[in-house]
Amino acid sequence: MIGTLVRLKWTLTLSTLRKSTAQLVGYILGCVLGAAAVVSATVTGCFSGIDGLSGAFGLPAQDSVALARTVLPLFATLAILYAAIVQAAYLGESSTLGVRKFAIYGIPDRKLVADLFVAGLTGVPAVCAMLALTGWSLAYRSLGAAAVVAGIVSAFLFVAIAMMFSKMLLALATIAVRTERGKTLFYFLSFVLIFVAAELPNVLQPSLPSMLEAVGGAGSAISTTAGVLGWLPFGAPMMLPFAVASGDWLDVAGRLAVIIAGWLLCFAVNVLAIRHDRLHPVSGSSAPDRTARRHAAHGARLGLFGIVSNSPAGAETARVLAYLKRDARQAPMLIMPILFLVLFTFDGLQMGNLNDPDGAPVTLGNMDDAAMLPWMSLLFGGLMIALTECNGLSYDGTGYTMEAIAGMRGIDNRRGRLKAMLGPILVIFLVCGIATFLVTGDWRSTDGIVTGLTWFAVSVGLALAELGVALVMSTVVLVPVQPLDRPFSSPQGRALASAFMPLLAMLIAAVTMLPTGLFALVIAVTHHWMALYPWLIAIGPVNGVAMLVTGTVVGGRLLDRRQLHILATLRHFRSLQQ
Repeated sequence: MIGTLVRLKWTLTLSTLRKSTAQLVGYILGCVLGAAAVVSATVTGCFSGIDGLSGAFGLPAQDSVALARTVLPLFATLAILYAAIVQAAYLGESSTLGVRKFAIYGIPDRKLVADLFVAGLTGVPAVCAMLALTGWSLAYRSLGAAAVVAGIVSAFLFVAIAMMFSKMLLALATIAVRTERGKTLFYFLSFVLIFVAAELPNVLQPSLPSMLEAVGGAGSAISTTAGVLGWLPFGAPMMLPFAVASGDWLDVAGRLAVIIAGWLLCFAVNVLAIRHDRLHPVSGSSAPDRTARRHAAHGARLGLFGIVSNSPAGAETARVLAYLKRDARQAPMLIMPILFLVLFTFDGLQMGNLNDPDGAPVTLGNMDDAAMLPWMSLLFGGLMIALTECNGLSYDGTGYTMEAIAGMRGIDNRRGRLKAMLGPILVIFLVCGIATFLVTGDWRSTDGIVTGLTWFAVSVGLALAELGVALVMSTVVLVPVQPLDRPFSSPQGRALASAFMPLLAMLIAAVTMLPTGLFALVIAVTHHWMALYPWLIAIGPVNGVAMLVTGTVVGGRLLDRRQLHILATLRHFRSLQQ
């Protein structure tokens, strides 16, 4: 059974890669990144080792072991939690080897979960993680050969507990979040948690030196926390080499028992969640029935279709907005500028005063790093706010199929999607721009207002260019997405391809803003920056609007030309979601 599932996993993976160039490129990129992680961990473990940790943090060499015993459990725990949240919110579980695929075969739940777990260990992420941690085990060579062997064993245990915990979290999310509102709320909370986890290093940076100086102290908070985490399933694997090196076999047995108990607990919860999902399936007709009853009671309304223009493009606008309102897979990306603003503002406060302490007018010429960060958040938000639209046709699915049957022109489709996305983008950027003016205090002076408007205008231009790129990319590069009723699953080959596509879209959007960048470079090189940089207020949006119009026209023509191919691709994606 295990061998059959492993062969099935790789047969389906290779078959999918042969049919999709985008997924093949994403898969190759994932393998390259995984190989880089393995090489980096091995080189670090070989040439730096445990002794190199103290030098990296500026501590005496005798504190190396104490520092490692503190840092490794903390890192392991945060890594597992972060990876599990990212997988639940973004990557999902492979639907090709998902438990629902095997529901009709009568395989016992325990055996199915165990066999799928072993098959998952043969995947690229698990293999790369085990090889990287195995290479890192060379860092324990100063503690003895037994510690190195224990490090190799701990690599497998760490990956095993991490994978089973991720599967448990996905199973719980699937049965706990079943309504559209609940799915959307889960996605929003997951995005916030991911960003908070990414921000933790900056939060801890000011107090990091004093915390590290207290490493090894009996009463230090960080040592106490690490000690507790070292006896929990996520941190215990990292402590095994130190326990073996000290010869404390009772300690070794205790930590192994904790790891095994944690794995068995995750396994049991996973089995119970799968059993509950099978015995209590979600009825696909409940939500439409409630909507029909509500319309019957209050009278049918056109909703968004009664607001937009009476045209094919207007109908497309209403449909896309209705999808965005209910689709838990797309809506969270629209809050990216707000999250970036909050995080970058916090970083600026950590670095120093956001306002000029001497009261001098703030311009792009004298703005320090702390005051610049909130405005930079708008640039990053502009790069990412339209990323889901890069795969908009895949999210549409049968919606676009009905449009093709009705004979909608490609230009009408692109214009409708443009109007649907443009409104939320401009409103969000307007709110973020006003908030940034209030946070930085640039509204107090004319120079500050000009500086803020420059950042705001260029950021809006970048967002418009990103939307124009998305309107073209969505007709050329399609990646399978999670089905709307199961947003925590992932069609075969989606994870790596969906990680590659946003990078490509952001790169192209940045390239399309070259006219704005070249103008800024020229006035900086010719020493006319202070006099001419306000011209960016006009050049940035014009550049963005030009790319938006170009993307709309080109995307419409490509959509007409590639319609049959797109329909065939969407049909193939639906087969992956069954």
